[in-house]
Amino acid sequence: MVLQVINLTKNFGGLTAVNDVSFSVKKGELLGIIGPNGSGKTTLINLISGTIPITSGEIIYQGKKINNHPTFQRARKGIARTFQIVKPLRNLTVEDNIMTAALFGKSIKSIGNDIFSCMSTRQARKAYEHTENILQIVGLTKSNNQLAKDLTLSGQKRLEIGRALAMNPQLLLLDEVMAGLNHQEVIGMMDLVKKICNEGVTIIMIEHIMKVIMGISKRIIVMDYGRMIACGAPEDVSHDPKVISAYLGSRFAKNNKEQ
Repeated sequence: MVLQVINLTKNFGGLTAVNDVSFSVKKGELLGIIGPNGSGKTTLINLISGTIPITSGEIIYQGKKINNHPTFQRARKGIARTFQIVKPLRNLTVEDNIMTAALFGKSIKSIGNDIFSCMSTRQARKAYEHTENILQIVGLTKSNNQLAKDLTLSGQKRLEIGRALAMNPQLLLLDEVMAGLNHQEVIGMMDLVKKICNEGVTIIMIEHIMKVIMGISKRIIVMDYGRMIACGAPEDVSHDPKVISAYLGSRFAKNNKEQ
């Protein structure tokens, strides 16, 4: 088991954003998370990645409890993520964005506070070769010398995934990587996500586009008001009365039945 979340809860004052959520993720699985806006999806990802502290519960990664591990330690252990709003290093090139992540990630051991001055030629070459491979995977080889701020939204989304991949993750957390993309860009992104999963990377993915999440997830969790109200295969979840009532709606259920 790559990840186990046990009775996870997060309170913000009097608001419970994540309420007693438990689930596990197997190696190589693509787990989808859906739910209305404000249902706790991104907060759940933030808790797993260590961006915010938990209130109670346990997060177990590869058999070890990581509740108190800071974000950078989780990243070095193989947990990487993307954000809803892309956050590239805007004035660096695409290549340098990915190279920076490659130098920080799981494959680079602790080599001192000044990673660049302490780095051997062999380590730098390894990071560069890894960067070139990632550029090819995410389809940004031709844009390698372009400034990140000059990329299209689709390009910046791919760069966001590329930076996460450069850290050699075993668990990849994707937060709405399809948002704002047109139909063809969505298809391309779906292919990329499936390719990454097929290479053995375990993925937890938040998404609002139902055809995407139903089409590529092996299993889906549904959140509502901080609670997990359903978990199962896409077909089972799409017919669950609680899910239809809370999120999908009767129109989706009718269309799904007709197909």
